[in-house]
Amino acid sequence: TCFAEAWLRAGTKDKPAGCLTFAGASTNMAWVPPCTWIKEIITEQTCKKKNDIILVQHTYGILKTMEEYGIEDKKEGNQLFEQTHIFGDGTATVRTEAAARVTIYKSRSEDSFTVKIKDAGAGLVVAAYDDNHGNMIVSRTNQNGETTLNLNGQTMFSVTGDSIEPSIDNEI
Repeated sequence: TCFAEAWLRAGTKDKPAGCLTFAGASTNMAWVPPCTWIKEIITEQTCKKKNDIILVQHTYGILKTMEEYGIEDKKEGNQLFEQTHIFGDGTATVRTEAAARVTIYKSRSEDSFTVKIKDAGAGLVVAAYDDNHGNMIVSRTNQNGETTLNLNGQTMFSVTGDSIEPSIDNEI
């Protein structure tokens, strides 16, 4: 088990520790090119307000490093690209602002379920599922913060998005 794997496995549900994602090298890294890599990730996050997934941010940094330090076989930019690996959840997004708490309104008919999220726009994810977290259906809210799902045995729903506090395991 390498250091990255040990750090990812640290802690428990009740006492979290460790990390969600870890970028590490398979061999010893030079000093300066990784600084360019990290600087580009931070620039994308803070200055450009990107809420991209971690893997995309990693790619921004690697491309910038390759641009500055070269893409040829023996160049440090190419070496960083070849030796760097993402461990963990590369699909997680990174927030640049505090998450907003949302108000959820719901209505149900015989075979459908409508969710309206107050003061929210398009793109929030609404997932409905049964008590065993199976039989899942997923939809995204429209520009009015609303979506309708056709039900087939689902009893619970969750709402997630880049800029909101997740609302998990709500009864339909």
